[in-house]
Amino acid sequence: MRDEMKKANLSVPLIQSDRSSNLFVLTLLPHHLFDKRDIEWLRSFKEHNLTDEQARTLIVVREKGSISNAEYRTINGVDTLAASSHLRRLRDLGLLDQKGRGNITFYIPTNRLLAPGTILETPHTSPLSEGLASHIKSLPELLFGLSHDLTEMIRKIGVRTPPDKVKEVIKNLCSSRPFKPSEIALLLKRNHRYVRDYYLTPMVESGELELVFPDNLANPQQAYRIKKPSTTPPFK
Repeated sequence: MRDEMKKANLSVPLIQSDRSSNLFVLTLLPHHLFDKRDIEWLRSFKEHNLTDEQARTLIVVREKGSISNAEYRTINGVDTLAASSHLRRLRDLGLLDQKGRGNITFYIPTNRLLAPGTILETPHTSPLSEGLASHIKSLPELLFGLSHDLTEMIRKIGVRTPPDKVKEVIKNLCSSRPFKPSEIALLLKRNHRYVRDYYLTPMVESGELELVFPDNLANPQQAYRIKKPSTTPPFK
């Protein structure tokens, strides 16, 4: 797959696996589909004089929610030392947050990267979220009013957190009040579309969550909450 994508001048796929959860995630990066709004988003960081490799990395992190040294090397075709240097620079600029140590070091986007202005994530991948940016709260605002235990659970969420733990956090969030998908994604440090497709939609289908506006899926105020118990009396 990687060889064929290189021949087509496309970014190679990224593969992330979790043996404990018997799960792997394949990420395909459609860089050839980026439009003018993506370029405008990158211009938010023009004062940093980013290289092409570093700019490409910001797009990847915004899409995927994290990046490792190995993934940086795969995407940009550089050696380990160069990848480490570039990633540290993005960290020092306040665009990435470093997690882990040694061979398990990885980087996640900061709030500054996710919301530098009015665009929260890649526009072409989020047709249902257009128009939400002006209503998105900051991270401190989202955490305000949550219990200490839930705040700690959110703080400990990382790229390698098992899916069942992530679902537990989502259910705890949505039991406290309705949360928009963009808010949940920001708290989980993950891509909006990934959270919606991999967690929220399946949890609605399984009855763990429900939509606040089930008859209007495109409602800009759409949010998720714990499914309320039915009040309909049993049929006799």
